[in-house]
Amino acid sequence: MKVLALLFYPFIGALIGWLTNTIAILMLFHPYEEKRIWRIKIPFTPGLIPARIERLAQEVSGAIRDHFLSGADVKDILKEMTLGEVLTAEIKKRMHQSIVLSPLAILLDSDYIQRSVNKALERIIEQLEDEAVGGRIEGFIHQRILKEFNPREIEEIIHKVSKKELKYITYFGGILGGLIGLVQAVLRV
Repeated sequence: MKVLALLFYPFIGALIGWLTNTIAILMLFHPYEEKRIWRIKIPFTPGLIPARIERLAQEVSGAIRDHFLSGADVKDILKEMTLGEVLTAEIKKRMHQSIVLSPLAILLDSDYIQRSVNKALERIIEQLEDEAVGGRIEGFIHQRILKEFNPREIEEIIHKVSKKELKYITYFGGILGGLIGLVQAVLRV
């Protein structure tokens, strides 16, 4: 009987530990919608990720704005781009196509047009406020997350990234439960 108790308690403890961790991981994602029985909301529905999708989008977009792509970063990117050359070429092309401006295009020096366009672009870029650009980036990313990702897709991404670790969490629950069961069996015997 003592040998049976030494095996039974750890087995039951391991099963309970493994099962509770497996259910906890599933509850992060499932169910996707709120569930009700006779108009009474079932607790913990929807799952954690579906219930907090708005906050998740807000935090991810804020982190991207703060750490990866700030308003200052966008200004730097715009400064590095060859927008001046592209705009100058387009202005020249349109001036040559215009009957009225065609003679003016011949008179104006190409370098003059280039310098004027570059000065105008610099003023425009400098007038962009870092916070406003950063806020727009954050808002854009926030809306894209809400629009493009549903809880199922987020679950798939998390499982792709951390499938092994989630499995280890369930195993650890079983090991911990088994150890607790063993201690309980030793104390009872």
